[in-house]
Amino acid sequence: MFHLRACFHVSVKLYRLPVVYNIINHYQLLRTSAITVSKSLIGCENKYVHAVLEINPKCRVLRGEQYETNDIESVDINFDQDWRNATTAGIVECLETIGNYCKQNGTTISDKRFDKFVDVCTERCFDFTDHQLIQSLQIMIRYPLTESSKSRNFVKLWHAFDDACVKRIDTWDFNTILYMCDHWHMLHLGRLNQFNCLGSLKIGRKLKKLPSHQLVQLMFYVSLRRIQILPMYEIESNFVNSLDDYSLDEIAVVCIGFFKTQATLQIPETVEKISKRLIHEIDKVDSIAISCILKALRRSCNIYQIALVREVLDAINGQLSRLSTLACLQVAILGTNLHVCHQSCIEQILHRFINDIESIRLKDFERISYVMGFFDFESESNIENRLCQQFLTELKNRNDEILRYPKCFALCLHYLSLKGCHDEEMISLALSTPFLSATYGKQTVYNQEIFSLDSYVKINLKETYAGNELTDIDRRHLGNVLCRHLSDCYDDYSATDKILMELKETSDELFTHSYLAHVLPHFDRSDIIIAYNKYSNTGIDIAHNLRQHYTGKIIDRSMLVDGLNTEAANVEIFNIIVGGWNSYVRDTPKLNGFMRQKIEQSKLLGLRPVLIPGTEWTRLKKCDRKHYVKYKINMALQAK
Repeated sequence: MFHLRACFHVSVKLYRLPVVYNIINHYQLLRTSAITVSKSLIGCENKYVHAVLEINPKCRVLRGEQYETNDIESVDINFDQDWRNATTAGIVECLETIGNYCKQNGTTISDKRFDKFVDVCTERCFDFTDHQLIQSLQIMIRYPLTESSKSRNFVKLWHAFDDACVKRIDTWDFNTILYMCDHWHMLHLGRLNQFNCLGSLKIGRKLKKLPSHQLVQLMFYVSLRRIQILPMYEIESNFVNSLDDYSLDEIAVVCIGFFKTQATLQIPETVEKISKRLIHEIDKVDSIAISCILKALRRSCNIYQIALVREVLDAINGQLSRLSTLACLQVAILGTNLHVCHQSCIEQILHRFINDIESIRLKDFERISYVMGFFDFESESNIENRLCQQFLTELKNRNDEILRYPKCFALCLHYLSLKGCHDEEMISLALSTPFLSATYGKQTVYNQEIFSLDSYVKINLKETYAGNELTDIDRRHLGNVLCRHLSDCYDDYSATDKILMELKETSDELFTHSYLAHVLPHFDRSDIIIAYNKYSNTGIDIAHNLRQHYTGKIIDRSMLVDGLNTEAANVEIFNIIVGGWNSYVRDTPKLNGFMRQKIEQSKLLGLRPVLIPGTEWTRLKKCDRKHYVKYKINMALQAK
């Protein structure tokens, strides 16, 4: 950890480089000089999808024999020759010869000696026949990779070939367009070139009549761009109407297309059919296929499909031992959006993680920490607490990953704090100025996890913590940005906001003095504060002690009773908290980890938290509201 701390004390400008490199690698803009390293960037999912396409004889894609590297005889090149006199066939032949030369001599097309040839090739490629253009792209796939897609000569070549392909879109049929898209994918340029986008748009004019094999292929190339360039509802309509014609692997390809383009499945029948197919074939489905399908289901399922999600989790429960760790992770987070916690699945998955902790990525630490923290997960085996401690220990060995993914590190610490697990040194690092500047930039635009971590050390660790903290200016800015601002328009209120305002009205009637305040500003919704005189059973005016809204300041009991005429020992400060539907684990009375921490921290501040479940409040008649609030207040008074 000390080594990592030293790394963050270099200049902010230098430190941001790993973050930038991470982003570049994520979007596949870099190409390394080592083929094996570059291929690893493609990702298991893309390899799996391409394998699915290769199996389907109707899909016209590149297969192994067309792009694998073969042993070659020694070649020599005359760099002084006049390339302009060559025919188009001769240029294609020279293109292959140069590739072989580069492999033998450990160089790339970026070498200055190839400048003249590249100039000629980029001019003449527009005269290539379709076969020659296809052959040229296949040759380039076998080239040693350059440092970047923008490397000299390489960028000129692929831009020229891209333009040549674009000019032929109108004359090519859908199969040819998809076949060419596959070439650009194999060049790792499917996200950057124009042809894949324009070709997909042409095919997109006939989405309703597209056969299944073309739709699967199209969805793969669209997913590479990670943005929606086609009307996804039309794709879904075609897909759901012929879903029985797809194999489960092909369904997984379509699902990953929806997930990567951040599109949801909007037709309820689609989610139902996919789920039923997954359940029916659960015994033989591939781990990566499960991951792809669950990603789309998690994004798309709504509250009306909770029972379906439970069915899927029940079916997967008996298959977890054979699934990969990444697939298990997707199972664990499937129910988070709907607050569905499958006790058996999650407990098994936590055991998988603790047995394989050294090979698990930092990103996955963050996600499984979120599952444990969000559900406030508890088991008889106590696996969750052991795993939290193991994560804290293992984080100290993940310097390189933390340098590449610093935000994951901060999120992981935040989610672990929901379970009461923390390491003061690591939190201090996450709150240090160099770390914050490197991760979020120089401006005060930190995210919720930083605001919550800083509040955690101020409340939960106030007796022992001596590390870095946010400044008052930082907290004021975060309080203004992250706290929920209630508008004057009642129609804009959420269901929970409406309950809050109804409670405020009832509290005013009962105690005269009640106040909306963010006593815990790292939670976005304000609460109702009541200063209560235990002997006179009346409310006390504490308006002068309440700070302005959205200052980011934590408000404790001592601030609120200061200067009152009533003796402090006779005053109770009630913090009335609304428990909306999203404050609970689905179909249980158990609070989620965030709400549990809010109540716990209210107590540490000397307040008496009074939880008002929204489901109870909405069932009350208006005439019963006062009695209900009085009852809740009395219950809080009797609690220790």
